[in-house]
Amino acid sequence: MKQILIFTLLVMSAWPILMTEEYAGGGQQKPDSNTVEQELLRLEREWLNAYEGRDVAAMERIVADDFTLTFGDGSVIDKAQAIADLKRPGPIDSTLKFSTEDVKVRVYGDTAILTGRVIEKRQRQNRDAVSESRYTDTYVRRQGRWQVVASHLSRLPPKRTAITVDPKIYDLYVGQYELTGGRVLTLTREGNALMSQPTGQPKFELFPESETSFFLKGPDVQLVFVKDKDGRVTNLVLREGGQNVRVSRKIN
Repeated sequence: MKQILIFTLLVMSAWPILMTEEYAGGGQQKPDSNTVEQELLRLEREWLNAYEGRDVAAMERIVADDFTLTFGDGSVIDKAQAIADLKRPGPIDSTLKFSTEDVKVRVYGDTAILTGRVIEKRQRQNRDAVSESRYTDTYVRRQGRWQVVASHLSRLPPKRTAITVDPKIYDLYVGQYELTGGRVLTLTREGNALMSQPTGQPKFELFPESETSFFLKGPDVQLVFVKDKDGRVTNLVLREGGQNVRVSRKIN
């Protein structure tokens, strides 16, 4: 009787240890954290490959049915819309490539969060077009299988480099440009700097990346000057986030 009691106490004392090494009721060994991390990184890579190659089957497998993708401007798409984009007519863009940097994986039981930067590269008019975004991907393990349930993308401003140009060029651009809503954009030359000042706002320096294209440091805003056949500046195209937002007419 005494021996049975000792044996029972030994088994009870070992029970918490056994429970940390197995899933309760499953009898399976708990996955190593490094193994889980590698599996998630592999899925991330396969997901990017699905976008590159328009692989609908891979997208169906990796993305959960309740998936949502939220962009930096607040717009949202679901799984059906993501798959419809892969099925769009036209050839696959073989120059489109995705890569990731600064990736961090955090696992909380059956939920995992991956953060990092995704770099998109493609060729446009024989030139490399590169854009970067910060992303947060949320994965959930259901029935032993990981799927992404939510993703958030925020585009980063492009990395622009100022070049040296003859400051006399700035004299061509000095003047006022008509904006929407009755506002005016005033450009002035101050020494070797070209300054811009919208109505009711402070001045900002414009930095040249070519003789006709300038940018602001900080926000993703680019200004491109348009000339007529005689070399006179007639318009100013404002680009924000890679899109032409409006054309301003030079009024003096």
